[in-house]
Amino acid sequence: MKHCKMLTNARKTRFSLVVCFGELLIDFVLTVAGVSLAEAPDFKKAPSGAPANVVIGISRQEGSSAFVGKVR
Repeated sequence: MKHCKMLTNARKTRFSLVVCFGELLIDFVLTVAGVSLAEAPDFKKAPSGAPANVVIGISRQEGSSAFVGKVR
């Protein structure tokens, strides 16, 4: 997590926020298994990229996270 930083407030309460900086990538995933790319009828767009994956994982575990970056 070299692109992520843990932020806590000055009063040292139990609030913390993980902010990840980087790029968000979009993976194109086949919607049908067992066919070549040329034969694929459709693709599903799925967000990815290491910083985005960290933010998604933290959010799924009910943590506080934020992403700062751009879509390429």
